[in-house]
Amino acid sequence: LFATTPDKRADWVQKIIEAKTRHAKALFSQNAEPFRLRVLADSSFAYDSVSAIGKTAGVPVRGTPLDRAIRELEQVYGPGRAAPVCRAQVNCATGFTAYGKSIIAIGTDYGVYISDTTDPRGWTRTVQVNRVTQITVLEEFSVCLIIAD
Repeated sequence: LFATTPDKRADWVQKIIEAKTRHAKALFSQNAEPFRLRVLADSSFAYDSVSAIGKTAGVPVRGTPLDRAIRELEQVYGPGRAAPVCRAQVNCATGFTAYGKSIIAIGTDYGVYISDTTDPRGWTRTVQVNRVTQITVLEEFSVCLIIAD
C-alpha cells in the first residue's frame, strides 16, 4: 500500500487494525478459531538491551487469540512482570510428559530451561551448556537429546 502523506498512512494503519479486530471478533463469536493459545512464558525469557532495539511490545489487534491469552495471564498474575530467568535467544523447544505432568523444555544460548506447562513463571535451568540448537525427549527411553556447541 502507498500513502502520499504520514496522515494518510496513519489512516490506512488504523483501518487495517479495525478490520483485523472485527475479523478476530467474528471468528471468536462463531467459535471458528482453529486453536487456542496459552502463554508458556510471559517474562522468564528476555532479550538483552542490544538485541531488543527495534522490537515493539504489545498486540495492536484486540480480540485476537494472542491478545486474549495475554489478558487471561494478566488476570492471574496482574499487569506486572517478574524478572527474567534468562537473557538469551530462545532457539528451540519441546514438550514431553514426566511423572504424569506435561513439561516444556526450552533450549537457549545459555542452556536448557524446563517448566510445567501450567506455570509460565516456574522456569528453572536444568542443563548449563552454550548455544543449544535442538532438543528432543524420547519418553519411552527416558532420554533427552541435546545438540549444542
